[in-house]
Amino acid sequence: WRNDLVALWPPLGKLYLTLGLPLQAPFTLQIGEVKFSREGAGSSEVLIVTGTVSNPDKIDQPVPPLQVILFDENRRVLHHSTARVKEPVLRRGERAQFSTELKNPPENARGLQVTFLLDD
Repeated sequence: WRNDLVALWPPLGKLYLTLGLPLQAPFTLQIGEVKFSREGAGSSEVLIVTGTVSNPDKIDQPVPPLQVILFDENRRVLHHSTARVKEPVLRRGERAQFSTELKNPPENARGLQVTFLLDD
């Protein structure tokens, strides 16, 4: 029902967030511009993953943690880690950058995906 009220009067979304009440509104945050690079070699190799999170919606939205997943050539999960955006809430139209480092990533990693880590 909070979602319905926020749809009728968007400023109410900020009040709910301030009070620590989660919104069940449709999730519209978007991850983009994901890039990665490797630095170092051997046991000191680091995979650096960067990107942006944007809020195209008309209400402020809390930013959940991000999950970085590494896959092998058969799309089997080899590794996953959690990253965070510095801003806990993105206002409408805002975007924020994220960056995380994965130390000693699996050598057979062939794919990468960044998703939101949402509570079910």
